[in-house]
Amino acid sequence: MLSAPYQQLYLGEKTEDLPAANASHNIDCGERNNQSSLGPKTMRTVGNSHSLHILPLLKKLGRECGWEIIHAIHPDYINMPSAFNGQINRIEEVLRPLRPGDLLILSSRYRHLYKTTYLSASGDKWVDWHLKREHIDARLNKWLEELDIILLEAKSKSIQVILFLPNVEFDVPVMKESMCRGEWFQVSPDGCNPSVSKEFLYRRFPERLFSEIERRSLNVANFYVFDPLPVYCQASDFCSRKVNGVLAFKDTNHLSLQGSLLMLDDFNEFLVANKLLE
Repeated sequence: MLSAPYQQLYLGEKTEDLPAANASHNIDCGERNNQSSLGPKTMRTVGNSHSLHILPLLKKLGRECGWEIIHAIHPDYINMPSAFNGQINRIEEVLRPLRPGDLLILSSRYRHLYKTTYLSASGDKWVDWHLKREHIDARLNKWLEELDIILLEAKSKSIQVILFLPNVEFDVPVMKESMCRGEWFQVSPDGCNPSVSKEFLYRRFPERLFSEIERRSLNVANFYVFDPLPVYCQASDFCSRKVNGVLAFKDTNHLSLQGSLLMLDDFNEFLVANKLLE
């Protein structure tokens, strides 16, 4: 976890959070780098906008270690597993640029598995998929089927798969970053630092989702699961928008640039512990 003190740089109209960017990190790049006979390691992300808000983290690792990062941008996301859009048929396209030992990272909001109504990034109430779509058990089964296809195809090519578990999501509107940066001589208004209970976060999904993911992580050799919640939920039962002095979330469910970098040490340790850098 980061421990650098909160700093502010006066820019006239607003301030920028600096601790995540300026903190000293002892990044372990492993043995496979630009000088390796295998060439640089490649990480490819797939998913919705939640595959983009982790890019500052991945790009920082890429710059430090000479790794390549492949990603898509809106509106050309390749979102899998999803259980509703049929993009699992693009799995060969996704894996084609990757070589043995490379990493495929799955990161999405998985909102089509939600049991309850959810909020948009602006705090507007969105469709309750539990009522409007097919029964949630059928959708979860389809999601797991797609995950199994990904794991099987990746295994055949010796590609490692990392699934990011769902991150923090606030159940109330979140005030814009520009209103919450604590400018000189200005107090941040109420609503800048909402919190949400872990119970709410886990209750969004069927319990079986997590048990099935855990079962696969224990039994499938090329499948690894990264849980971001410990980075952002430092209180025992609640998660807050501001972490170590950083506005970690720019809206109800997307990380800010600095918020993404808060994961750097933990994710690097995760890669090292699972020997995913070799």
